[in-house]
Amino acid sequence: MRYLFVCTLVLCSFATQAKNSNPTDACPDFPAPKTARLQSVAQQMSFNDVPMNIRRFDSQDLPEAILVFYRGQWASKERMNAPIEYPLGDWKVIAALRESCFFTVQVMADGRGGSTGFLGVSAPPPDKALVKDEVPMMTGSNVINDIAHRDGGKIGRTVLLSNGFSPDTNATFYRNAYTGLGWQVVNNYRMEKPGIRGNVLVLKNGLREISVTSTKQGDESQVLLNFVNQP
Repeated sequence: MRYLFVCTLVLCSFATQAKNSNPTDACPDFPAPKTARLQSVAQQMSFNDVPMNIRRFDSQDLPEAILVFYRGQWASKERMNAPIEYPLGDWKVIAALRESCFFTVQVMADGRGGSTGFLGVSAPPPDKALVKDEVPMMTGSNVINDIAHRDGGKIGRTVLLSNGFSPDTNATFYRNAYTGLGWQVVNNYRMEKPGIRGNVLVLKNGLREISVTSTKQGDESQVLLNFVNQP
């Protein structure tokens, strides 16, 4: 199931926050219907330096009942604080600003007479924004997504970028860049499938691992870098 959210969810850097520091802890409580069963998806992640916390919920209530609950919770005469609603594919979304935090509910029918969805809260970036390791990039590269997360003792980062170089050239560039920093190549192979041509490179340095997947997309290549610390 995809996570779609307002800024679209879900894909970061070896974040340098204190281990137990989570900016969303300072946000107001996120109300939930009594029928909702909650499960953490990402306790601490960052979307382009914006701290976020995401939980999944399942409820015996219909999606409309979930929306009615949040309309009541977030009702406000002030236009800035009034909730907003909009469709997102099969999902229905309701969101509201409370204090300096932005709350989002994404809900859809679960096919069993109830509903399922996600609760997301984002907090303002801390005074000192997350310091990210610089990712080496070839000339002309454009960053499409950069999302950080911290779950279960693991710190992760996924960076998606595009450039005009071939997948093999990208693989050579990243192999040279990271082996020069002490990383070791543990796997490197070409992908040759109908409609897909690319290269996959995996490197390790102690408990850290990087996978670099480069694929040809029209006249450009898309490069997906996935970083994991303490895997």
